[in-house]
Amino acid sequence: MSKKILFLTKYNRLGANSRYRSYQYIPYLKKEGIIIDTTPLFDEIYVKNIYSTKKHFLQDILRCYFKRLIILFSVKKYDLLLIEAELFPYIPGLFEWLLKVFHIPYLLDYDDAIFHHYDTSPMRKIILGSKIKNIAKKANAIVTGSPYLTAYMEKYNNNVFEIPTVIDLKKYPEKKSPLPEKFTIGWIGSPYTEDYMMEIYPVLKQFGKNHDYKLVLIGANESMRKRLKGINTEIWKWTEEDEVKDIREFNVGIMPLPDTKWTRGKCGLKLIQYMGCFLPVIATPVGINNEIIENKINGYLADTQTEWLDALNELYENKDLQIKMGTEGRKLVEEKYEIGNGASLLSVINKFL
Repeated sequence: MSKKILFLTKYNRLGANSRYRSYQYIPYLKKEGIIIDTTPLFDEIYVKNIYSTKKHFLQDILRCYFKRLIILFSVKKYDLLLIEAELFPYIPGLFEWLLKVFHIPYLLDYDDAIFHHYDTSPMRKIILGSKIKNIAKKANAIVTGSPYLTAYMEKYNNNVFEIPTVIDLKKYPEKKSPLPEKFTIGWIGSPYTEDYMMEIYPVLKQFGKNHDYKLVLIGANESMRKRLKGINTEIWKWTEEDEVKDIREFNVGIMPLPDTKWTRGKCGLKLIQYMGCFLPVIATPVGINNEIIENKINGYLADTQTEWLDALNELYENKDLQIKMGTEGRKLVEEKYEIGNGASLLSVINKFL
């Protein structure tokens, strides 16, 4: 008899973390004869609202929580649950505890340091500070996307498996596209991460004094044009169908970050997507970025504004360097950050079916 798994994702396919940590594996698992059902916590209405306004609407949250609660009454029919992070954000882990009480096996998947959501204020820390470690202890296993997350989870669970966030290279062309006529600095993200671009705003202004270039932001709000005053900025709407084609319009992909507890847990998806498109990259040396980038081989680790400016200058002035670094980045993705046949997640799941 086929085994049945329920993926309790955080978002539908509009959410990058759910799309890359869960949904892209489903076809591979189905090929192995596993029956997969999926149910996101936050639906399309909610995701579109937060991406357009960056605000949470209480009625949307309550509607989504109620739907998930109803779903939980049917989980006994599944052989395994795969939960992205937690069942209900900002609510104590009562429902994860009930899964354990009723002997329903579940795996947790983390691609963000969400435990830091609960240590940002004294009140949150009192009420929810121990939530993630408690549900981690009860899980049958935990899958993580970065060494920072792995180190945290290994303190509370003996079955922790680190699976980096990967891409499906079948969706990426095998050859680099021609370099754009105008030097294009590119970034892909969402309204929730667009603030990180302000980390290098002075660099981008300085770079523009001596170079003709444009900045393309995929997935950011139109308001970023005003915030990046004085920079030739284009905002492109993100779609799953066009993201690879759009990234291929860049000369270089960037990932500026502040150095915080939250950003240290990130999984570097932007860098992997850029490299999959044969692009050189520049990123702040925070967390897993230090593992993905081999400095001055497939990109640059830029910690200061001077380092950012130097990296941009070198790439602008040397097209051969762009091609060489982009080729090195693509090789890394092929070796380490490609989904292949989905065997990494399948091997973990099979341990608990």
